[in-house]
Amino acid sequence: MSENRNLDDFLDSLDSNHRDGNESDFGDKNMDDIMKQKILKKTYGRLRKKRRVFYGIVAGLVLVLLSSFIPNTPTYALRQAILSYIPGIGVVQSTDDTGTITGILAEPVKVSDGDEFIEIRSAYEIGKVLNIYGVTNVGLANVDIPKGANKKEVLEFYSGETARGFNIVHNGESLAAGNQIAYGGSFIDGVYSIEASFYLSKSIGESDFQIEIEGFAKPVILALSPVISGTIPEEVGNAATIDNITAFSYVTRKKDIVEVLVSFVGSNEYKNLRTYLFEHEKEIFDEGVHLIDQDGVVYEPDDDLTKEHHTGINTYYFHVPEDKEGLKLVIPQVLYDMEYKEADIKITMPKKDKDTVINRHIDMGSHTITLNRASIVQAGDAVLHDDFKFSDNLMIEASAEIQEGTGKSVIRMFPDILSGNLMNKHDWISHRISRGSYAPQWDPIEQKGQSFTVFDDMEKTRKIIINFKVEFSMTGPWEIDLK
Repeated sequence: MSENRNLDDFLDSLDSNHRDGNESDFGDKNMDDIMKQKILKKTYGRLRKKRRVFYGIVAGLVLVLLSSFIPNTPTYALRQAILSYIPGIGVVQSTDDTGTITGILAEPVKVSDGDEFIEIRSAYEIGKVLNIYGVTNVGLANVDIPKGANKKEVLEFYSGETARGFNIVHNGESLAAGNQIAYGGSFIDGVYSIEASFYLSKSIGESDFQIEIEGFAKPVILALSPVISGTIPEEVGNAATIDNITAFSYVTRKKDIVEVLVSFVGSNEYKNLRTYLFEHEKEIFDEGVHLIDQDGVVYEPDDDLTKEHHTGINTYYFHVPEDKEGLKLVIPQVLYDMEYKEADIKITMPKKDKDTVINRHIDMGSHTITLNRASIVQAGDAVLHDDFKFSDNLMIEASAEIQEGTGKSVIRMFPDILSGNLMNKHDWISHRISRGSYAPQWDPIEQKGQSFTVFDDMEKTRKIIINFKVEFSMTGPWEIDLK
C-alpha cells in the first residue's frame, strides 16, 4: 500500500499549498500563474473526491496531465503545435494562427505534353503564402546532357538562373513566384525538382487555380483540400515517440509496391532529422530502415525505385506481396545534427610547428563536446582527403562524453571557422572564412575524431572563432505499425 501513502503525501502537500496560497513545484515554471492555480485546484478537488477509489488510475492521469506542461518532453512539444499532414512532405507543425496550414493538395497531379511533363507533388497554403513542390523535365526533356550540353548552361539552369518562369493563375489573375528554385537535376533523364512560393493577396481556399511554366503548353489545374490535422499523433497518423521527437510514417500501397514517407516533429535543437543512411554511414550501422510483415519476413527498401521517382531521402519504396498484412516499419536509428553558434571559442591560429591547446568543454544537453587542440596539417599530407591536399589545413581534434542510457553517439563534427578581430575590450567583428571542411567518421566506441578545414588567407589569419556542427545518431530500434 506504499503507493497509497505516496498519493496521500501528494494530496497533503496540495492541501497545504491550497490553504497557504503557495504554488506547487509541478508543471512549467513559465506557465501563467493563474493557469497553474486552476489546474491544481481542479486536480485537488477531483483527487479528494476519489482518493479512496482507483488510486493508481487517478495518479496516472495526473502524471499525464502534469507532464504535458513540463518542458523538454514530447507531450509538451506536441501540445504547443497543430500537427498537419502534407502529402509529399509529411507531418509538420505550426504554433499560431498566422502559421496554420489552411489547405493542401490531397493527391499529386501530373500533366504530360509529348516528352515533357510537370508533376506537382505537394502544395499547401499557410497564412497567405502558397508553397508548391514538384518535379519536371520542361526545358531538358530532349537534351543529351552528358554529351551535348554546355556544362555552364546546365549548371545555370539547375541553379535557377535560367530555369523556366513559374506562375499561378487564380480568378483570372496571374501571379509570379516570389521565390523559386530548381535543383537536384538528373543527368540521365533531365528531371529536376522545383520549389516556389507565391505571396497571395487573398486566400485561395478550395477554389481551382492553374500553374503555368514557360514553354509548356498544357495547363496544370489544382485544387486544395482541407488539411488533416490534430494536436496528438494518433489524430494525424502512424507515430512513435523517440526522445523529444515524434516520428510519423505515412503509407500508400499500389499493388505490390509500398511507399512509406517518414517525417518528424519535435524539439528545434534537432536539425536535419533523417532515417536514411548514406553510403559511408552504412559501414558503421548494421541495418537501415526496413519493413516486417506479420510472419516476420523482412523487406529492404528499393533505392532504384527511390531514384526513379525522384523523391527525397525520407521516402522509401518496398516490394511487398499484396496479400501480406500487419506491416511494421522498423527504424534502427535516427540521425540528426546539432549546432553550436556562439562567438566565445576564440583561439590563436596555430603555427606549422606548434599546436594550439583549446581544451574547451561545451555542454550540449545529453553530451559534452570537448575541443582539445588545433594544429596545421601541411598540403599533400597523407592524412588529408584528396580534395583537401592542395592546401594547408587547420586540423581540430575533439572528443565527446555522452550520458549513459541515451543511445546517442557522435558520427562526425564539422567546424565553421570565422576570423576574429578585436575592436575593443568587449566587441569582436568576424566574418566566415571556411572554404570547405572534411571530417572522417569518429570511432563509435572511443568517441573522438578530427576535422580538417581549408580557408582563405590562412597565413595572414591570427585570431579565429570556432563554431561547429555535430552529426549524431540515436540508437533504437523503434517500430511503427502501418495502418
